[in-house]
Amino acid sequence: MKRAFEGKAMIDDKLFRAWSNYGKNRIYICREDGKKTYGYLDLDSACELVCDRDLVYTLKPYVEKFKENYDF
Repeated sequence: MKRAFEGKAMIDDKLFRAWSNYGKNRIYICREDGKKTYGYLDLDSACELVCDRDLVYTLKPYVEKFKENYDF
């Protein structure tokens, strides 16, 4: 059963955090140091993963697990 996403969620060691501003809605995948992000899910574009090309396959399992566990 999916849980409601309330703005923050941990998937293994990755923090997913909601952000909305300037007419954009995103869920950022934050780094452990809290200063930068790995990329984000663009909620305005069918939840597309936006990140550096070399991170796509690393982040994909975390994103799939996030989508399986949370309604957003």
